[in-house]
Amino acid sequence: MPSEPTADLARAFGSYVKAAAKRRGYAVDDQRSGAKARLAADSGMSPAAISRVLSGTSLPHPTQLEGLAKALGVPVSELLVKAGVVSEEGLGVQPTPRPALTLDDIAESLGIHSEANIELLRGLVRTLQQVESDATTHPSEGRSVEAQ
Repeated sequence: MPSEPTADLARAFGSYVKAAAKRRGYAVDDQRSGAKARLAADSGMSPAAISRVLSGTSLPHPTQLEGLAKALGVPVSELLVKAGVVSEEGLGVQPTPRPALTLDDIAESLGIHSEANIELLRGLVRTLQQVESDATTHPSEGRSVEAQ
């Protein structure tokens, strides 16, 4: 049985790979889509290994990271770091800033496609941003709201 830090790393890596796969167009949550099999073939990994990685139960062997990176369209250095093989400092590279996600990106990643539901998401985000802004601008009011 893997140690807890390794299990945590495998879960985090699996979440990262799943999100990257979805961004790349692999519908890995749809069991009937064949996306896991395509990702396995594209990465040079076995379908069972891909399933274990996506479920967060195991990490791929370091020799599999290059093929996985190519299939996911991410730098292999990023996978090396995410898999805990090497640190960013150990690679001697500066972390590359990620572009900010748009609400449309977020809606897509959550599977929200209806324009009405996307508009609801936008409204919710605006409301949350206003609440955050008010809490920052008026900290005593923010504390009293939180205490209630």
